[in-house]
Amino acid sequence: MIYLFALSAILVATFFGFLFLRLLDREKKLGILEGLGLSYGLGLGIIAIIMTSLSLAGVSFNIFNILMPFILIIALGGIFNKIFPKPEKACLKVNLGREKINKLELFFLCAILFEISFAFFVSLIKPMESWDAVAHWGLKAKMLYFLKGLPLNLFSMPCIKDVVSTGDYPWLWPFSQNYIYNFIGCFDDFAPKIITPFFFASCLVIFYSILRRINLKRLHAIIFTFFLASIPHFNKYASNGYADLILGFYYSVGFLYLYLWFNESDRIYLLISAIFTALACYVKCDGIFLAGISAMTFLSFILFGGVKNRGKIFKDFIFYISILALLSLPMFLLKQITFAGLSHHTVNMEMFSAFKLKNFWRIFPTMYAYQEQFFNIKSWNLTWVLFMVSVFLAFIRGTLFRKELKFLTFAIGLIFLAHISLNIISREESACLKALSRMFLHFLPLVVFFIARVFTLEESKT
Repeated sequence: MIYLFALSAILVATFFGFLFLRLLDREKKLGILEGLGLSYGLGLGIIAIIMTSLSLAGVSFNIFNILMPFILIIALGGIFNKIFPKPEKACLKVNLGREKINKLELFFLCAILFEISFAFFVSLIKPMESWDAVAHWGLKAKMLYFLKGLPLNLFSMPCIKDVVSTGDYPWLWPFSQNYIYNFIGCFDDFAPKIITPFFFASCLVIFYSILRRINLKRLHAIIFTFFLASIPHFNKYASNGYADLILGFYYSVGFLYLYLWFNESDRIYLLISAIFTALACYVKCDGIFLAGISAMTFLSFILFGGVKNRGKIFKDFIFYISILALLSLPMFLLKQITFAGLSHHTVNMEMFSAFKLKNFWRIFPTMYAYQEQFFNIKSWNLTWVLFMVSVFLAFIRGTLFRKELKFLTFAIGLIFLAHISLNIISREESACLKALSRMFLHFLPLVVFFIARVFTLEESKT
């Protein structure tokens, strides 16, 4: 019965997210399946923004206070659309393929469904029990539920001050768990774990939809979606209660729709990209610098994208940054007010003061740690081997810095550079390397998309 109520909470959030997405997608350019995947992340993301705002206003958490602002947002959006109707335009024609599914496609589709089902099974048979899942996320969700809100002096309370070491972590994952607790009306260690497998499934649905939007054949899109779904480390984090797959979902969706916008300049893609990139900032501290990388990639598009009207594109960049800043502002305010001097052990401004020239020798253990991950087939299958092969093939073909790949190349390269730089700068030599496998999850869908793009580049042009 608990799982039924938890599922109801998920459906309500997804339904409101779907309504909000339809308000944004006034020309109905997004498909139903794609829209459902986006609606799930959008629904929980907006609930996190609402709960952040409630915390700043000192309002207690209950299901009425959480959902009523969402209803008002949708109602106001509906009124705006009625007052300012948008002229009907032809829907974007994407060959999503309604021809009869063949046996090979059916095989890989069943394999994807098996991976999703297995993620749900592993997630729901155990309570929140993994170390970080309990210490950094579950503990906060429990405190919020029993306190009936988020006191702004939470981490200054004597009984809590010495328990939490990551007080500056953003709140989306604990807020999502707390939303489930409030919806079912009681605390339960099993119920909120239903959230992460749905993020896993939504990520796969959206990933497939984007592959089809760049004109991949249905069979190839299904195969690469299965490739992503079957990566053991990715699948594992769909069920253990950590926030890394959630961050990977929001950041990757945000960047891939920005990539679509680079190619098609459709405003709905830019809106989705800005919203989901902002929501990545609500998940983990790493989401903030990943959002910065997306902004830098946008700037590189303006400078090196061969665009004819740079003035118009720059206005779109200002629009993108404005949405990103506006949606992220409540998170930054709450983060600054609540963390009370506690800081992320790896990423904080104080680490720059500890930098010494001898730190550059850390490049050698860093490279060793990277190769350990790249050739760890048990955790990653052949993902990183194929990625290196893809880079090599794109380079010798002369396509690595062409329109179809160069902004993916820029973003992924910048992420690697940022990770390596953080390890060199940080106080502890192994601080970043300890979490390296989890950091890779934050942009793993981009890497698989890059591999798919390289191996099917000629196909997508036809």
